[in-house]
Amino acid sequence: MSTGGRLRYVATDGIQPLVKMRRETSEEAYLAFMRERFLAKPSIAK
Repeated sequence: MSTGGRLRYVATDGIQPLVKMRRETSEEAYLAFMRERFLAKPSIAK
């Protein structure tokens, strides 16, 4: 069965704050938070 390229994970109680935020904030605020928290940051060249 194909997952269509979707990431699969086991949802535990640890994601409750993220679910709450998604339900209670705008999509723009939620996506900005998720990008800041999880998007890879470029490394600084030395």
